[in-house]
Amino acid sequence: MDIEELIKSIAIEVLSKMKRRVLLFITGGSVNIKEVFIALRENSMIQYSIVMSDAALNVIPKEYIESIDGKLINEKSEMTKEISKADLIVIPVLTRNTLSKISNGISDNLVTLGISEAIMMNKKIVAVKDSFDPNNSVNIYLGYTRNKAYNEMLLKYLKVLEDMGIEFVNAEQLKDKINDFFNFNIETKKNNKVVKKIFSGVLTLEDILCIEGKLEELCIKKGTTISPLALDYVSNNKIKICYVEEKE
Repeated sequence: MDIEELIKSIAIEVLSKMKRRVLLFITGGSVNIKEVFIALRENSMIQYSIVMSDAALNVIPKEYIESIDGKLINEKSEMTKEISKADLIVIPVLTRNTLSKISNGISDNLVTLGISEAIMMNKKIVAVKDSFDPNNSVNIYLGYTRNKAYNEMLLKYLKVLEDMGIEFVNAEQLKDKINDFFNFNIETKKNNKVVKKIFSGVLTLEDILCIEGKLEELCIKKGTTISPLALDYVSNNKIKICYVEEKE
């Protein structure tokens, strides 16, 4: 093995260890799922494991699942291990059926059992509510929100799960919620100014994350070495790179 192949293999191993572990529980909803899966696949620093209901296997397009390059889990024992190891639990598609079951303590399939176990382990859980939310514009358009009592029942179940620690977001908020949880976003709430930074020497991910404000452009002196993690971050956040000449 030559030196370049050795460096590449080491970098791959380091990157795999640095990736954050996210466990997905996916049910058979269809509202805004394209937007959801675009958000899930946009960060290469995340390693996904996936548990799907039977309905999800029939409803969610296969190419959506393949696009996030996750490991499918079909066994209870393996699922429990993944729940323990996961840095974050995400329910990107949550149907009315599954919402009702887990809020009432019903665990009758791998997904409902896994979510219940994650709640009991007090894991951080983020759930996308679009598929069941009576205030969602798609559900309103389809006519699924005309019964006030039924809407109130769904919102009551949402409140039950919120009290258990589950955080609910809309599909459009999912990407930022995940990035915020892992500190992937470089824009701070205290300082929203746009900044331009010039680097030389060795540029690491830590250097970028220490910058206050929204970094839109990296100016790098020729000869600067960019670490693999920093390069991934720049790519994922669409940060422009420009190269500048070293002044005499």
